[in-house]
Amino acid sequence: MLRRLTRVLWSSEPESEASLVECKRCGTTLESKAVERCPECGSRDIATYFF
Repeated sequence: MLRRLTRVLWSSEPESEASLVECKRCGTTLESKAVERCPECGSRDIATYFF
C-alpha cells in the first residue's frame, strides 16, 4: 500500500488531482475511476483517495 501511495503522490498527472482507486475488500489497485465492481473479487466496495 505504501509503495502504491508513494507512486501516486510522485506521479505527475497534469490538469487533474492525483488519486488512487482501490477495492476495500481485497486491496486491488484499479486502473479506472469509472468501475462499479472489482475485477478480482467482484466487490462493489470501491474507494477513491485523492491527494
